[in-house]
Amino acid sequence: MIGLPIDNEGIPATAEDRLRLARRLVESAEAHGIPRESVIIDALAMPVGAKQEQAAEALKAIALIRKELGCRTSLGISNVSFGLPAKPVLNSAFLMLAVAYGLDLAIANPLDQALMAQVRAARVLLGRDVHAERYISSSAAAGPKTPTRARARTVSPPPSAPSSAVPAPHGHAAVENGAGHRSLNARLARIYDAILAGEKALAAALVGEALSEGENASRILDDALIPAIEETGRLFASGTYFLPELMLSAQAMQAATGVIRSSLSGTGHAPESKGTVAIATVEGDIHDIGKNIVSMFLESNGYSVVDLGKNVKAEDVLSGAIRAGADVVCLSALMTTTAPKMQDAIELFSQEGIDLPIIIGGAATSREYAVRIGASGYGRDAVEAAQEVERLIAERRSGGRSERAGGKE
Repeated sequence: MIGLPIDNEGIPATAEDRLRLARRLVESAEAHGIPRESVIIDALAMPVGAKQEQAAEALKAIALIRKELGCRTSLGISNVSFGLPAKPVLNSAFLMLAVAYGLDLAIANPLDQALMAQVRAARVLLGRDVHAERYISSSAAAGPKTPTRARARTVSPPPSAPSSAVPAPHGHAAVENGAGHRSLNARLARIYDAILAGEKALAAALVGEALSEGENASRILDDALIPAIEETGRLFASGTYFLPELMLSAQAMQAATGVIRSSLSGTGHAPESKGTVAIATVEGDIHDIGKNIVSMFLESNGYSVVDLGKNVKAEDVLSGAIRAGADVVCLSALMTTTAPKMQDAIELFSQEGIDLPIIIGGAATSREYAVRIGASGYGRDAVEAAQEVERLIAERRSGGRSERAGGKE
C-alpha cells in the first residue's frame, strides 16, 4: 500500500508534518491488518522552481519516515524539475540525494540512461548492490569490452577440462569444453567452475565431497583449483573480470584449499607452499586495502603470506622478512609522501647484506619508479604481483640459490 501524507489542508510544508501524517497512515493501516512492512510512504516531491526549500524538506522526510516508522519510502522524482530547463540534470541530482537519504522506490524515467547509470553507481556506493554484480552486468551490456562473470563462463577451460559442458553454479552459463582436452570427471570440473564463479560455499562443499569419495587431494589441486585461479587471474588481466570477481574467486580458492588442509592435517601430506612472501605497507602509510587484496590472492595461489601490517618501518620489514624465512618481500604505498620509504627499505636490505627480491606496488608507484629505486619487481595489481612473485622465486631457485632471509635451508 502506498500512502500520501496529505490531509484536508493539503501538502504539509515541513518534513515533521509529513511524518505526523505518515504515522497516522501507518497506524490506520495496521488497524486494518496491513503490517507497516507493506506500507510505502511517498515523501512528496514539490517543484523546486516554485518552492526551493521543498526539495530539502522531502529529503528530510525520507530520513524521518524511515527512522521513526520503519517504512519504505517513495518519491516522484520529476516533480522537482517542473518548470525549469535541463530537467534531467535536476532529476538526476535530486534522485542521488534522495537515495543517500534512504529512498527505497523512485518514480522516474527508466529510459533515461544517464539517470539509471547513476542509480546503479549509487547502489554500489551504498552497499546495496552486493559485489557490484548489477553494476558490472550493466557495464557489460553497454559494450563488448566488459563481459560479465556469466558471459565469462564461455572462456576456454583448463587443459584438464572434461569433454562436455559442465553446468555452472547458481545459473551461470556453462563452461564450454574445447576439442583435444583430456578427460576429467564432472566433479572436478564443477570444482573448477565454482572457483571461477566465486562460489565460496559451493567450492568448499564440492572439495569435501570429492575427498570423502576418494578423490586424490593432489589431483583436486592440480587439475581443478590451480587452473581455475590461474584462469581467474587471466580474466582479470584481460578486463573480463573486475576486482569484486577476483576477490570472490580468491575467497573460494581459500575455502577450497582450507578443506584440503584440514583433511590432510596430521598426515604429513598437506599441500606444499610455493614459497613464503612477507608483505607490508611502508612507514607513514596506514592504507592496507590493496595489501590485503594482494595477500589474499597470493594465498589463493598457494603461497604462504606473512602480513607485517601497515605503517611498518624499514627495520621492521627487514626483521620480519628474516623471521618469516621469506623468499620475496612485497611493499605497498598509496601516498606519494610515503613511497620514498620503499627505497629506504631496499637500501637497508642491501646494506645488511640480505639478498631478497623486493616487489613494490600501490597507487603511488609505477614500473618506472620501481626501476629507479632498485626494486626487483612491480605489481600494478594483485594478479601482476602474483606473477612477479612466481617469476622471482623461480629465478632464485633455478639459479641454485637456496639461501633465504635468515640463513641456509
